[in-house]
Amino acid sequence: MKRNYGIDVARVLAMFMVVVIHNLNQGGVLKNTISTLGFLSSYELFNISIVAVNLFALITGYLYFGKGSKLKRVVGLYFEVWALSVLALVLYMGFIGIPSKLDILKSFFPLSGGVFWYFNAYVGFVIIEPLLRRGIKVISKNTLLKICLVLLVFSGTVGFTDTKVLQIGYSTEWIIILFITGILIREYSLEISKIKSNILVFVVILASLSSLAAEFILKSHAIRFAAYTSPLVIVESLALFILISRIKVDNVVIQKILRFVSPLSFGVYILDTSVVFYGYFLKDLFKNITIDHYPILTLVIVLLCSLLFFTIFILINFVRAKIFEFLGINKLINKISEFLEMTMSKMNL
Repeated sequence: MKRNYGIDVARVLAMFMVVVIHNLNQGGVLKNTISTLGFLSSYELFNISIVAVNLFALITGYLYFGKGSKLKRVVGLYFEVWALSVLALVLYMGFIGIPSKLDILKSFFPLSGGVFWYFNAYVGFVIIEPLLRRGIKVISKNTLLKICLVLLVFSGTVGFTDTKVLQIGYSTEWIIILFITGILIREYSLEISKIKSNILVFVVILASLSSLAAEFILKSHAIRFAAYTSPLVIVESLALFILISRIKVDNVVIQKILRFVSPLSFGVYILDTSVVFYGYFLKDLFKNITIDHYPILTLVIVLLCSLLFFTIFILINFVRAKIFEFLGINKLINKISEFLEMTMSKMNL
């Protein structure tokens, strides 16, 4: 099957957006913006980038062909998460300072400490995936579409207003819903292809601006329209994903760059969300630039720093991958995966 480089673009863009979101939020830009122009510009960038997690989950479904989740992938990610979490701690302690004992402990046990919610939610998805696989096989495409539409409407209404239902998107349930949606986007690709790209661009812009208007009007209220399960963000995510999946990459150099960056991009999320980087280094890092610079220049600085962080994180993860290869960690991952697969096959999963 010919590689769809548009999906690689979506994966890389999603991880870059995660960096942007964290820089705006944890970096102190949003909470320290006092001018109306500053609020509108920074929150519009946030509203555009908030689709990051939704895009990543949609990709999982889009690339799914009913063969089951590869345990090797999950085990490999577990080793990657642990290694990058510890590596981030070592780099921080070597160049900046010593974090608290609790945060050192969290860095060594990131999953049990709840540091990387997306990976934990993904593991939950993998556990339930065999059941989903069997259900998808026996349900007709049309019936699955109806179920998915009901789930999306429910998520964008009850799941949005009641934070306990889907935890506003920070949950395995939400990943499962997007996973099913991603499958249907691929299955109905012929029908979806009839939607013109300029209409999708209009939908993305309209949804993000509508979300911005809602944020501006309700900025003193508890409801956040810039949330994963917001109806506007759901629509924006779907339109943007379909739009990006249409991107054709014919340039050989760009193809090589995407093949290099795409497999390493999940490490960007791990490093950017690590205890020491997110909790110490990034906290209020951009607080003063909202005071010292015009709003537009502030966003330019944030975007450039996001690109810098993204590049550094990719390189760090590349070094990690080479270390794994040198130490034979990949062979260990294969053995563990084979053992788990053999065990699961005996259980008829």
